[in-house]
Formats: sequence, C-alpha cells, structure tokens
Amino acid sequence: MEESIFTYVNKFPEFNTIISGKEINSRGSDNGKCKSFKDVELIAYSDPNNSFTDTCKKIAEHHQEIINKAKSSQIALCKYINYWIYDTLQSMPEFSHNKLLNKFYEKIEKLDFCKPYRNSIDKRTYDELKELYNIIYHLTHGYVLVYHKLKGKKNKFVYRMHDSQDNSDMDDSRYTLAYQSSLDSESEYSI
Repeated sequence: MEESIFTYVNKFPEFNTIISGKEINSRGSDNGKCKSFKDVELIAYSDPNNSFTDTCKKIAEHHQEIINKAKSSQIALCKYINYWIYDTLQSMPEFSHNKLLNKFYEKIEKLDFCKPYRNSIDKRTYDELKELYNIIYHLTHGYVLVYHKLKGKKNKFVYRMHDSQDNSDMDDSRYTLAYQSSLDSESEYSI
C-alpha cells in the first residue's frame, strides 16, 4: 500500500528552499524539455518569469542533490513535484492534473523514477496540503529566524519550544509562548 502524500508534506518547504537556491545549467539536456512541455501542454498558463520552466530545470538537473541535502527520499521528492505542479498550475482555467503528470514524467526523462508515484491531487487534497505547507513553513522559518538572533540563551529557547510542543492542552497559549517570548525585548529570551 502506497503512503499518502501527507506523509511527506513536512519536507515540502525544505524542498522548495533547496530548489530555489539551485542554479540552472544552461547546457543541461532538460532545458529544452521543460520549455517544450510548458509550450505544448501549458498553453493557457501565464509564466512571465519562466518560474515553471526554471523550477522544472532545477529539479531535473539537481534531483539527487536536492534529495541528499533534504536528507529525504526519491518518493518524497516525487510527491513534492506532484504538489508543485498542482500548486503552480491552479491558476489555469481548467487542467487535468493526472494527464499533466503523465505527460510531465514522460517528457522529463531524468525524473523517470517518479512515474510510480504520479498520483493526481484533487482540489480538496491540495487545499489541505497547502494549509499544512504554510503551517510547516512558518513554524520552521520562524523558529530558525528567532534561534539565530538569540545570543547566549539558545538552550533555554530550545527547551521552551520542546516544552510547548509536548503540552497537550490545545487552548493553552504556551504553544506560542517560546516564539512570542523571544520577540519580547524584556523577556528572558530577549534578542
């Protein structure tokens, strides 16, 4: 039984960050394939900054580096690609996610390993994934940004974060206490 895309959503923000930082090799064999896919299959998609084509090239060129840097797996990257395609193309008037996934993986040969994991996403699933993605992104980036600004109080901050995560009382404001305290200039966690 195949694992759900929700199993891997915690890696999606990290994949996005890693992919964004990659360079495009102008001589890469997938440059033409990504552009051709966009030009033929995504006629209704407006891509003024070539973001779809550029991201496609980066993933195809650097897929193994992306997986290694994220300390993840091919399956997780494939699930991210399925999500990324839906997320990118949702602005199109109508599209068949399943049909586009099939054509995408046929065209971009370096991503052949994703063919077994090309599961279509529906609107409801996408909305749930997007919400989780945003939560994970803000939690991880908020934590990282605050953590790096702390001086000698990093251990106390980490302890408070773990303490708040272990708290099972959902109505208790301590879930955000460590983060909020780090922003309060008069707290023991001041920056």
